[in-house]
Amino acid sequence: MKVKIARTAGFCYGVKRAVEIAERTAAEGECWCLGELIHNRFETERLGRLGIKTAANPEDIPEGAVVIIRSHGVGDSVYRILEERNCRIVDATCPNVSRIHGIVRDAEARGRRPVVIGDHRHPEVQGICGSAGNVLVFQEEEEIKTWLLRRELSPDTPLTVVFQTTEVRNNTKKCAEILKKVYTNTELF
Repeated sequence: MKVKIARTAGFCYGVKRAVEIAERTAAEGECWCLGELIHNRFETERLGRLGIKTAANPEDIPEGAVVIIRSHGVGDSVYRILEERNCRIVDATCPNVSRIHGIVRDAEARGRRPVVIGDHRHPEVQGICGSAGNVLVFQEEEEIKTWLLRRELSPDTPLTVVFQTTEVRNNTKKCAEILKKVYTNTELF
């Protein structure tokens, strides 16, 4: 049997970058990661053998520790908690995800309503939501249709729509089209 490996197989650049940052940080001494660095059990276990400890919450990390922020990013309040605990923060957030955080912050500052198309349970989406105070999250078009029936926002509300980086393109397109039909002042990123 012949096995072919796709030319694009392997980690995306954001994950590859996060792993490299984590390896360099671990080589300097004891460090912690807030949540799993990436969604790959084998790689997470390998990083654990390099000395990277994992904590579920910032409060579980010792004061003054070195903390790696996972590739999915975290909300602004997590940075504040770590700073208050005098931790050294090593940010391994994917640059694409960091950009989305900035878009959401900027949208809210400009009086726009941020909307994320993605899985509200996913750490990336939770981190994005932590970048602004009032973010709407929809995973699929049926959720949007149900929400629209409740008429919670005026149709002239300006929306800024961003997408979870791993979300399926066909789904994001359908969701965006539904929102744009009702909210004509919608910007997509």
